[in-house]
Amino acid sequence: MYKIYSVLLVIAVFFAACTEKTVVYEDALYGDTYKTINFEIQSLTFEERPYYRTSPYSLNVPALADSNGIALHVRNDDTTYHPVVLAQYMIRYTNSYYLTQNQEYIDFGR
Repeated sequence: MYKIYSVLLVIAVFFAACTEKTVVYEDALYGDTYKTINFEIQSLTFEERPYYRTSPYSLNVPALADSNGIALHVRNDDTTYHPVVLAQYMIRYTNSYYLTQNQEYIDFGR
């Protein structure tokens, strides 16, 4: 269960709608000026979040998966767990659980 919350936190930070503030920093040692942008996380309803859809995904095992049903990715003949692919599946299953309250979406891949 903690895995889901960890991934959701990362996704929320990465994909949440943001407001930007520009901050200029002075480097005292070299006299250089750096311009950075800081973001504030905005609270969104579940329906406002990116990748939200109104119908649940299938619980079928991905076409390319390990023995636990966890999605794999192939690149240059190298099969690995790709963080983006895993995050996309996590978003799908979390969204589907939200819509159906079906515990299988949370337990999938355990």
